[in-house]
Amino acid sequence: MAAIINDEARLDEIAAKEPIEQPYLRALLDAPNVFGQEWRQTSTVDPPQIKDVMQTQVPCRHVTDLSQESLRTRLAKILIAYHQELRLNPYNPKKWIDRGRHYIELGYGELAVSDAYKARLLLDSFLGAFDTNVTYSDLGKDSLPCKVSAALAGTVWKPDMGTDREHDAGSLSSAKFLQQQAFLVMASALIYLRGYYDAIQVLDEAIVLCGTCEQLQNLRSQAEEKFRSFEQLHQEIPGFGTQSTKVGGVKRVAYPWISPEELGRGNKALKKVKSKFETTSTNATLGLSSVGGTTSDNLGVFARQNISRRDLIVTDRSAFTVFNVQRKENCWACSEPLGHSVVRMSCCNVMFCSESCKTEATNSYHRVLCGKDFTWLYEASKDVNELSNDMIPLFLMKILATAVQQNAKPLKVACVGTLKIDYKKPSWSIFKLHDNVVTPVKILQTLGIDIFKDMRFDSWALQTLILRIENNKLEHKQGKVMHSAICPLFSMFNHDCDPSAEWPGRQGDPVSVIAKKDIKAGEEITVSYVGEIPLESDRPVPVVDWDQQEGHL
Repeated sequence: MAAIINDEARLDEIAAKEPIEQPYLRALLDAPNVFGQEWRQTSTVDPPQIKDVMQTQVPCRHVTDLSQESLRTRLAKILIAYHQELRLNPYNPKKWIDRGRHYIELGYGELAVSDAYKARLLLDSFLGAFDTNVTYSDLGKDSLPCKVSAALAGTVWKPDMGTDREHDAGSLSSAKFLQQQAFLVMASALIYLRGYYDAIQVLDEAIVLCGTCEQLQNLRSQAEEKFRSFEQLHQEIPGFGTQSTKVGGVKRVAYPWISPEELGRGNKALKKVKSKFETTSTNATLGLSSVGGTTSDNLGVFARQNISRRDLIVTDRSAFTVFNVQRKENCWACSEPLGHSVVRMSCCNVMFCSESCKTEATNSYHRVLCGKDFTWLYEASKDVNELSNDMIPLFLMKILATAVQQNAKPLKVACVGTLKIDYKKPSWSIFKLHDNVVTPVKILQTLGIDIFKDMRFDSWALQTLILRIENNKLEHKQGKVMHSAICPLFSMFNHDCDPSAEWPGRQGDPVSVIAKKDIKAGEEITVSYVGEIPLESDRPVPVVDWDQQEGHL
C-alpha cells in the first residue's frame, strides 16, 4: 500500500475506477466536506484529529497541492484504495490488518476490530490446517486454508488451482507474525472504544497463542490499568453495576460513504410502510413532521379524523420479533401466543398463528433459516440484561437471513428501511466484541455467506444495522424471558414525554397504539418510547449527563 499511497496518479486511477465495483465509495468523493470540520468519529477515547491523520497518511513530499481540500480528497482516495485491495485479495489476512490499522487512524475503532477479527479467522484456518498436517487434497482446492495459503505465498488464487506445502515454509512464519499483528490491532481498537475488558481477554489469548512479547505485554498492562480506573469510576456513579464496566461504547456516527437511501428511510421502504399503515389504520396516516428535523424522511403519524380517548389507532403485527429462548407456544413470526388454529410448515416444526404470518416469514427469512442450527445463539441469549443489547443478535438472525434470501443489502431490507437513527444528537451505543463482531460473523457463516468476499456484509453495514435495531427495538421482560420486536408501523410514531397515545400490552402480543386523550383531526399523534416518565418540569433531580461520565451509556 505504501507504493500506492505515494503515487498520486495511481490513487487517481483507483478513485476513478473502484466506485464502479463498489458504488457506495463514490460518496467519499461526491461529498466535498466528508473529511471536513464536521467529520465525526466513532472511537470514544482520544480519536485522532484529521490534520494529524493527513500528516501521517499524506506525506507532503508526495503532494503538489497542499490545500486542505486537496489533502482531504487524497485521504478519501487512500481509503478507496484500501477497499480495492480487499476486493481483489479477500483471503489475504494482511489486507484486512492494513485496513484495520487505517480505520484506527481515521477514528473508526469498531470497524478496525471487525477487520482484525476477519484476519484472525483467515490465519486460524491456515495455521489450524498446518498444525494438523492435513493435506490440501483432503481439504479440497476451494477450501479456506488453500485460499489463505495462496494469498500468503503471493499468488492469485483461482478455483481450478490448489497449493502445495512447498510454499508453506515461508508462509508459516508470515502467518504467525500476522497473527500477532491481528491481535495487536484488535486490542488497540478495543481500547479506543473503552472495551478494556474485551481487550484484556483478546490479549490473554494472544499471549497463549503467540507467546510472550513486549508489545503484547505492554498493551495488556495498559488495558488492565484503564479497566481498573474504569471500574473505580463506575463505583462512584449510582445505578451502574459491574456489567457496565465490561462493555465498550461507540459514538453514533453516520459513515461518510453511506448512500442517502441507506443513511435514512429509503423511498421504497417508506412507500411500502405508508401503504400498509393506511390499510391497517382507519383513523391515522403518515405525514411530514417537524419533530426531530425537516428532512423528507422525517415523518410522523397524524389523525385523519377526530379520535376519542381509548380509540385504537393501529395494531402492528410484525414478523421481526424474537424471544431470548426458543418457545414452541408462540408464533415464530409475530410471537403471539398460539391458539387452537395453529398453522404449520410442511418442511419443519415451526408454527405460526395465522396464514399471513406464515406467508410473511416464508417470503422474508424462513427459506434460508429452515434447517439451520441456531441453538448456540439462543444459548448465548438466555441470560439477557434489560440495559444491554443482548437481543440484537437474534434480530440479526432474521434480518440477515432476509437479506440473503432476497439477495439484498442488509440496510435495504424492507423492515430496516423504515427505521431511523438521529445522528445529529450526540449519543453513545454499547459495543461488545461478541455481540457486535463475533456473533454477526458466525450468523453469516451459518447462512452460507463468504464473509471475506461478499462486501454487502462489510463491517460498516453490520454496525449501521446494529445501531438501527438498537434505536428502534421494543422490549418486555417477564422473569427470565425477554420478548423484543421491531415494528415498522410503530417506528413511524415520534416520541413525546407527554404523549397523546400509548401502547399497552402483554409479552408476545402485537403492538397496539391506543389514544391516551382526545386527538383532533390533523394533529400529530405521539407516544413515549420509554413508558411513563415525569415531565422535565416535574423531575425532582436533573437527569445525569452520561456523556460526561467517560462517554459511557
